[in-house]
Amino acid sequence: MNSQSYRIGFFAGILLLSLLYIFSDTRFQAEQESVRAESEMRYYLKEENGTVSVYSGETQELFEKTSIPFRKLPVEIQTEIRQGKSFSGEEELFDFLENYSS
Repeated sequence: MNSQSYRIGFFAGILLLSLLYIFSDTRFQAEQESVRAESEMRYYLKEENGTVSVYSGETQELFEKTSIPFRKLPVEIQTEIRQGKSFSGEEELFDFLENYSS
């Protein structure tokens, strides 16, 4: 009887560890997908009232209104913005904004 109790306890422990592993792995994958989705999010620039605004690609909502004067940007950047200049993530977007902010 004693050895049977140990076997049941052993298998219960293995089952518990397996469930914990599966749960933690699923949670880790969900966190990674969230980070990946955020890094893959697209942002678009638009000229509005003489300044550059940033819109979220997924929701098409205003993400950030900047104080960057549109007319002071190089002509090729102005053209890209008129044609729908986009960025594939926040890092790329903020690098651009940092370069053209006063």
